[in-house]
Formats: sequence, C-alpha cells, structure tokens
Amino acid sequence: MTKNKLMAAVAIVAVLGAVSACKKAGDSTKGAADSATNATTTSNPAVTAAEDKTAQAVGQTSAATVGATDGGFVTSAAMSDMYEVQAATLAEGRTKNPAVKKFAAEMIKAHTATTNELKKALPASGVNAAPPAELDERHKGLIQNLDKAKPEDFDKTYIDQQVAAHDEAVTLFKSYADRGSNATLKPWAAATLPKIQKHLDMAKGLQSGMK
Repeated sequence: MTKNKLMAAVAIVAVLGAVSACKKAGDSTKGAADSATNATTTSNPAVTAAEDKTAQAVGQTSAATVGATDGGFVTSAAMSDMYEVQAATLAEGRTKNPAVKKFAAEMIKAHTATTNELKKALPASGVNAAPPAELDERHKGLIQNLDKAKPEDFDKTYIDQQVAAHDEAVTLFKSYADRGSNATLKPWAAATLPKIQKHLDMAKGLQSGMK
C-alpha cells in the first residue's frame, strides 16, 4: 500500500469512528430525553396534591384581599370561570364516572354563563378592567397537574381541585359582596354567590363518596 493510500485509509477509519461515536451519543441523548419526557407525562399523586394545596392557599389569600377591589374581583372572577371550563372540558373527556361527567358538564354550562354575565355587566359598571385572555401560572399549574393525572387518580384529582376552587370562589364573591363598592358588580356578586356555594356543596358530595 502506498503512503497516500495508507493515509486515506486511516482518514476513512477516523471518519467512520467519529460517525459511530456521534450516533451513540445521539442515541444516548435521545434516550435521556425520552426518559425525561416520560417522567413528565405522569404524576405522583402525593406531589400533585401538595402542589394543589399550595395553589389553594395562595388563591384563598388573594380572594380575601385583592378580590375586594373592583379590578381584582373582575380579573379573579373571570380567571376562575376560565379555569373551571378548561378543567371540566378535560374531565368530560377523561372520566368514566357518570356523576363526575355530569358535574363537569354543569360546570361548563354554569361558568360560561357567569363569564357572559360579567362581560355584560362591565360596560354599565364603569370599571376599567377586562377579563384575562389566558390563565395565570397558578391555574395553568392546576390544569397541568390534572392533565398529567393517571387514569386511576384522575377523578379524585379533579374533584379535590374543584372543592378547593369553589371554596376560593365563595371567598372571592363573598368578599366583594360584603366589601366591594361598585353599584353594578356588588349586587351581581351577591346574587351569584349562592350558585357557587351550590357548586361547592356538589363537589364536596362527590369528594366524600371517593374517600
């Protein structure tokens, strides 16, 4: 073999070795990425419950304080409705429990109606606030936890979230009905409060049946 041919052969071997190494590295990276993806598509019920409890505590504090202001009430009420509709839509598609499915359908109907009522009341109220276009990070986290719940944990996760969400909404609407100042929104909050309380009672009934 001539010197030039020998050098060419060495170069080819080097290239093939590099290609093989890259493929192995790529396969290893893909495997790690797949493992990470798989790890995020399911949830640990204990971790999910802890995260949701934290979100609940934050929501209760906000509902009792910021919710007493005009802008805070409008934003929080609309956010609550948006979350309810998204969570219920997930539940309708995933639950196998007829009672949970019926509850979810009622939530979509009721909270869509509440949003429409709020939008209709805003121009007359004179409050310079608009319903948010998307969920905030706290509510997105709740939806993500619900979406990642295993089939056997889904109903409990949904209903536990619903009890917490409606408990927060009761605090929000009662806070504004008691301490709000707007002549249009305050009576609307007071009139809507019993409906939310009814939803809370329904969710608690479903929750007690799952224990």
